[in-house]
Amino acid sequence: MQGFTKGRSVETLTAAVLYAACRNLSVPVTLREICQYSNESKKTISKFYRLMINKKIFSVPSPNYEIYIDRVLDKLKQKSHFKNVKAINNVRRKSINIMKKAQSSGLLHGKKPASIVSSIIYIATERGINQSVIATAAGVTEVTLRNNLRKLESIL
Repeated sequence: MQGFTKGRSVETLTAAVLYAACRNLSVPVTLREICQYSNESKKTISKFYRLMINKKIFSVPSPNYEIYIDRVLDKLKQKSHFKNVKAINNVRRKSINIMKKAQSSGLLHGKKPASIVSSIIYIATERGINQSVIATAAGVTEVTLRNNLRKLESIL
């Protein structure tokens, strides 16, 4: 591993290691959020992060989708899209069931958690909340939500 960091900035290394630590501890932080506090580009940090994975410096566990579901539901709750706690819990329960079906089918492999979760929540709300509202809460585009929605509907 000698010379691994040669030619790379300390800030890139720090941002990539921070992202890796968050992933390993199941902290739902996106690379985009880390880039907001760094002077490095997303491309540079992600390139170094992938390099660390390829060199087997650390292993990456699969993401905990329940944390992402809770995060998006919390953002929707803050914007008053749910009438009561019972409605939120019902959507959460349905979302987790859909997520488990998607995991067993292998659909989640290699997908960004926020993009899949946005589609799962849209299905769980029985299309009661606009796609644009859910996509914004999840930090994805409506097109991404719709593309994943088609894939999810094929397995449900």
